[in-house]
Amino acid sequence: MKYLGSSAAFALLFAQPILAGTRIWSVWVNGVDTGTGFGIRQEIHDGYCPDFVPRVGGGISTWPFKNVSSIDYRCQVLGDHQNPNTIDASPGDILTFEWHDNNRTAADDILTSSTDAGPCLVYLSPDPPAAKSWVKIFQETIDSNGAWCSTGNVAMHGGKLNVRLPTGLAAGKYLIRPEIIGLSGLTVPSTGPDLYFECVQLNVLGTGSVPLPTGISIPGDIAPNDPGLLYNIYSAETPYTAPGGTVWSGAAPSPTAPAFGTTKGLTTEAAWATWVPGTVTTLTVTQYSATLFKTGTVTPSWSTTYHTPAATAT
Repeated sequence: MKYLGSSAAFALLFAQPILAGTRIWSVWVNGVDTGTGFGIRQEIHDGYCPDFVPRVGGGISTWPFKNVSSIDYRCQVLGDHQNPNTIDASPGDILTFEWHDNNRTAADDILTSSTDAGPCLVYLSPDPPAAKSWVKIFQETIDSNGAWCSTGNVAMHGGKLNVRLPTGLAAGKYLIRPEIIGLSGLTVPSTGPDLYFECVQLNVLGTGSVPLPTGISIPGDIAPNDPGLLYNIYSAETPYTAPGGTVWSGAAPSPTAPAFGTTKGLTTEAAWATWVPGTVTTLTVTQYSATLFKTGTVTPSWSTTYHTPAATAT
């Protein structure tokens, strides 16, 4: 993992274009938009990756994600940092995760590349997560017409993926983790696939009493050579099996899309420093320009007990 060498670099990372791919820009609850970035532990994504030609203004080397063995596979880089906001929802509510690339508009190139083809998975865990706490509550892979969830369902519905919270789910604090796997047709763990995911802070309301069962560890229970990660979408010689085990029997069926209201919040790139304090200099990112490359390491610090998010994330 990498870090910025000086706090002055924050000013250089605002509103930069990003690589083709996708991330969650907003979450809707029963068709009501909670707002751009609300409750989402956003990954550090501004700028171009060092794998490409560096550009003046800096960039970040964490998107798309690759390493399923890293602790950052849990909730992305800086995923241990809380968002100041948490989304309220009740068992049975429909959560809609809105995925985009460069901007939150209808003109955005949402998952248009064949290399983005792959499954959509959603995991749920108590907050904070622990060993065997991630439970799969949704999975969509490839349909009978050969359309993958990402480049089919999500792309054709404006980047929206609808998931219903389990009925009777016990009230409490959770992290919900949607993931899109861009299979890329690559079969070498070091080069593929492209992993797009983030964690969303969720406060489940009501009087439900159904606890989550034992799940999987993220990271830990998904291997780099899992067939569901190395599947060749171009040959498709065998049926596809997604990583992460089966969907929990207590999960709700896939819902029909709700009626959506008005979009709330920014539709262009939001500066990540609006929720990560500008005084922090040991961040898990990389700074570079045409003539400068700074690097260093920092270990994420995950709490084992829940803490109410501060008004400004720490």
